[in-house]
Amino acid sequence: MFGWSWLSAVSFAALVMLMGASGSCGDDDIGAEGSDGDSDSDSDGDADSDTDSDSDSDSDAGQDGGDDTGTPFGMVDITYYWVAFEGDYSGTADTVLETCAYEYLATVPYDFAVALRMEGTGKLNDGRLLNVDCDCDGGFSCFVELGAGFPWGMGSASNPLEPYVSIAVDHAYISHGTVLYSPDLDGVDLPDAGYHDGCLRADDVGGGIIGMHVDWFVGLRDNYYALDPLVPAQIALHEGAGICAYLE
Repeated sequence: MFGWSWLSAVSFAALVMLMGASGSCGDDDIGAEGSDGDSDSDSDGDADSDTDSDSDSDSDAGQDGGDDTGTPFGMVDITYYWVAFEGDYSGTADTVLETCAYEYLATVPYDFAVALRMEGTGKLNDGRLLNVDCDCDGGFSCFVELGAGFPWGMGSASNPLEPYVSIAVDHAYISHGTVLYSPDLDGVDLPDAGYHDGCLRADDVGGGIIGMHVDWFVGLRDNYYALDPLVPAQIALHEGAGICAYLE
């Protein structure tokens, strides 16, 4: 199942077509945030008679299997990241990109090299997808070329990133692979079609992601521009949500 349960197959295909093949949260901070606001979600019910017991059991089963929004984890700041494209940056190709072992990969415009390092994933004009693979330490000898198993980039545990699902976190607060639910994202219109179901997964880390802060991977920069006005600057997170169990 795709990580955004209400997003249609058509919308995912549209993302892939835009991408061609391609995000990991990079070595630097991401400077993009949403607007203020928050919301909450909860539900419960009781049965008072034998007549009501069957329907109450059905309700409880529904929560365990698909309606439970979990318990509050806390409020977090939210920022965004995406795949950088060399074609979006002009200027002379004068900056060399290398692997962590100083093996040559490409020569690109400086501004693209900086964006690649910041976002963590970038697509070259020749179609190759590069990803941060070690500490860049302010330079550009820190990348790896990705294969077909990583169409949108690679997370911090060599896992594929998934648009609208993957978030970068501070592991001192949220462990890798943790599945979370945000009532503030549930129902938000997605740029491609459909809407978000509120379910997220901790797939990545980032140099500027510290404390109660998540960086949301949205695939493309244009998706950030579409989502930023719709999402508050802080969002509520819940843990143990049954409705997001499909991401585990």
